[in-house]
Amino acid sequence: MLLLVTYLVLGSTAKKEIFGGINTRKMTPVMCNSLISACGADGWELALALLKTMDEASLERDLWSFSGAIKACGEAGHWEKALALFTSKALGFNEVMASSMVSACAKAKQWQLTLRLIASMSRLRLANAFSYSAAIS
Repeated sequence: MLLLVTYLVLGSTAKKEIFGGINTRKMTPVMCNSLISACGADGWELALALLKTMDEASLERDLWSFSGAIKACGEAGHWEKALALFTSKALGFNEVMASSMVSACAKAKQWQLTLRLIASMSRLRLANAFSYSAAIS
């Protein structure tokens, strides 16, 4: 928990210097997912690096790993990177992951893609108040 709190209060340069060299052999997927989720707009590159490192370290990357990275990329305005993660996900997706993608597209003013995602989510019964709010925010 201290690691996560420390991460949240650091600036983006300090985050890269300190957390860029994390030894993932001592981390669990839950710890990595927590760090990825904490990245936000300033840490989108770190979120992607952690996701890649998890793969290289044979740590299980799940829907929460990808949801956090998609959200970080979206908050930073990198909707294309968020979309690449979203479409590369072989496990499928959940409403959190899809809502993060909707938010990323809406923030980038990619309205056609936003509407297609919402329509797909509705058909799959994944659309909820969070996804609709993300689309109009």
